[in-house]
Amino acid sequence: WMYVKNTPGSLLARTLPALLIMTGVLFGPSLGYLNSDRAGHGWAMFVLRTGVLFGSSFAAMGICGWDCSPGSGDAVAGAVIGLAGLGFTLGSAIHDIATVKRSVRETNRARQRVSAAVLPTYIAATGAPGVAVQVTF
Repeated sequence: WMYVKNTPGSLLARTLPALLIMTGVLFGPSLGYLNSDRAGHGWAMFVLRTGVLFGSSFAAMGICGWDCSPGSGDAVAGAVIGLAGLGFTLGSAIHDIATVKRSVRETNRARQRVSAAVLPTYIAATGAPGVAVQVTF
């Protein structure tokens, strides 16, 4: 493990919370789909959210650069593109969170089966053979 000194005001202290939140927004809504039969949808939406967020961020940076003056045409265009990407990312995350419950329930319902088994067993305490009944539901 690598030890990183985390002092107030350091780069790590400023960026780690944002990095954790961004990771949660991009990947978190897809986790439920990975447990259902729609894992492809989960991965596709993770890739799409990540691509749109970073693509719109880089496009806004390409238009505006590091230092846009407020009110200039470049600043407005950069802000619109950045906010559109952020809006899509948050909207798709909210949609995935709202619809994953149904998908997981359908998968669990399809996987659920009732079964019973009668198995021979050996009872060590008495040294006698026996029968074990196993019911799964």
